[in-house]
Amino acid sequence: MSVTNIPTSQGAFAEAPLMSNEKIKPTLTIAVATDTTPGIVQPDGSSITIDPAGVISAGAPSGVVTDVTGLEPIFSTGGTTPEISVAVATDADVGVVRPDGETIVVDVDGVISVDPTGGGRQLNIGGIVLTGVRTFTLRGSLLPIGTNDLATTGGINTVPVGKRWAVLSLQAYNTGAVGTVNVALALKSVAAAYYQLQTVVAVNAASALTSNTAISIILEAGEGIAAVVTTTANQLNTNVAVIEFDATCRLFSPRKLGVVTGANTIYTVPPGFSATMLSNTRGQTNCDMRFSADTGGTRTVQVHFVPNGGSVGAATQIAVSSTTAGVTSSYSLGVGAEPGDFVNLSVSLGAATQIAWLNAVAEIAL
Repeated sequence: MSVTNIPTSQGAFAEAPLMSNEKIKPTLTIAVATDTTPGIVQPDGSSITIDPAGVISAGAPSGVVTDVTGLEPIFSTGGTTPEISVAVATDADVGVVRPDGETIVVDVDGVISVDPTGGGRQLNIGGIVLTGVRTFTLRGSLLPIGTNDLATTGGINTVPVGKRWAVLSLQAYNTGAVGTVNVALALKSVAAAYYQLQTVVAVNAASALTSNTAISIILEAGEGIAAVVTTTANQLNTNVAVIEFDATCRLFSPRKLGVVTGANTIYTVPPGFSATMLSNTRGQTNCDMRFSADTGGTRTVQVHFVPNGGSVGAATQIAVSSTTAGVTSSYSLGVGAEPGDFVNLSVSLGAATQIAWLNAVAEIAL
């Protein structure tokens, strides 16, 4: 690794400073550095080049660094020659180096950020690369009658700041010898209001759900999931599958809390983006828009998929139905949308606890 112009007052710990002239550049051996050493990056073996303009790039595994500029030199805590080990970088994404499971991101403004907690874990859904991914289960044990917030084994029951939760499915088991348990999942809003997400399901005594019930909604920071039990206390165990990822990823569930009588815009594609609407299996098939009302009588529901510059009306209607309280209805939409296109839900009876949402939308920059 070639390093130039490291001042002795701030430079590597050595008996003499590393100097250079126009003909010869001294070399600096690079060996193992721990993840916790300040200022040290281990990009699994590629070379890192900093050009005179301060632009950083990762190259083939050569272990060479050239033209290091700036006021802050490399430091070492042992020996007379500072050493860093450079190994194979497996990431092909432009501007991203992944050292030992960490993520280093260089944004369009040249700002470098590091996530040392495992942000390198990625998952691709609908063409969107999700970063900071982990999976876990929200659990409830022997639930009483009422609304029960579900939590991880560590007690986390709301989405952390900077994250989103993709809620996938409900698995439930009735431990009792007799008695059916009726249950439905609900979204807990940031304001601690609850919105039913599914039609009530019955779990028979000493039985599990016949199949996992798909939920398919992506929660935002501060939101959570609750199990609402309406019959037979202290017999039901629940498990809800969740994928957590960084909120900077443009995959989310547009929604309207408190659907009102008349027209309700659920989602509008922003300028500079196209949108892919995903199904409840996260595939690029027709997207389900869902509507749930837990109170009140029968209402008529109309769904409109409106192009940019268009309006809600017969020419843009794609579905109509009647639904009753306690029932969650689904409506299929097309898979692609352009800037300014929007999805509208019109209902004949509004209520503060009604919710409408799209399972998942992936926004792609144009």
